[in-house]
Amino acid sequence: MTASSAATFQLAVSAYLVGLIWLVQLIHYPAFRSIAADAWASFHQAHSAALGLLAGGPMIISLLVGCWLAYTTGDARQYAVLGCEIVAWIVTFGLSVPQHQRLAKAKDDVAIARLIRGNWLRTGAWTLKLGLLLWPVAAV
Repeated sequence: MTASSAATFQLAVSAYLVGLIWLVQLIHYPAFRSIAADAWASFHQAHSAALGLLAGGPMIISLLVGCWLAYTTGDARQYAVLGCEIVAWIVTFGLSVPQHQRLAKAKDDVAIARLIRGNWLRTGAWTLKLGLLLWPVAAV
C-alpha cells in the first residue's frame, strides 16, 4: 500500500467514524434516557454488540493506518492526526467503557449522563482529526 492510497483510506475510515460518532452523540446516547428500565438489559446488550461491530474494526484500522502513516511519512500533520486518534482511544477505554460496564448491570441515569458528557471528547477528537485530514484538500 502506498502512502497516497493509505491516506485516502484513512480519510474514508475517519469520515465514517465521524459520521457514526455524531449519530451516537446526538441521537443514540440521548435516547438511552427513553428506554424503560425493564427493557434496559436486552437493549444495552444489543446496543453494545451492534456498536462493537460498527465501530471496533474501523477504530482498529484507523489506528493502525494512522501509526503507519505517521511513521513512514514523518509528517507533522500525520502526528497531529495520530494524536487525535490516541485521545479518542483514551476516552473510549478511560471514560466510555467504564460507563458501559455500569450500564450493562442496570439502567443508570448518572452513567448515561457521564457517557454523553465524556463522549463529547471523543466526538471532538475524531472531528478534529477529520478536519486535519481535509485541511490540505480544502487549502488547494
